[in-house]
Amino acid sequence: MKKIQSISTNDVVNLPLSGKILIEASAGTGKTFSLIIIYLRLILGIGKISNIHRTFLIKEILVVTFTEHSKEEIKNRIKKYIFEFKKICKKKKVTTLYYNTC
Repeated sequence: MKKIQSISTNDVVNLPLSGKILIEASAGTGKTFSLIIIYLRLILGIGKISNIHRTFLIKEILVVTFTEHSKEEIKNRIKKYIFEFKKICKKKKVTTLYYNTC
């Protein structure tokens, strides 16, 4: 059985994205932000993705949360950040995102 990685919310951008990732922390420490950054990295192919050589489809990613409120918060923030990222890329006339950032 593979060990579950435990991460700091301060290092979510550099986290290798393979296997299972568990985020445990107290209220107000950045769990929702960490989940969103990991999710966006997977669908946009940004950063260290270990042995993975492609981006993920939304239906291939499982995010588990415990309340309806946090589910809505995550969903709304992901939509907002994707929209903001798209605007930035349009300004820079970026046509591909695979393993690149604007």
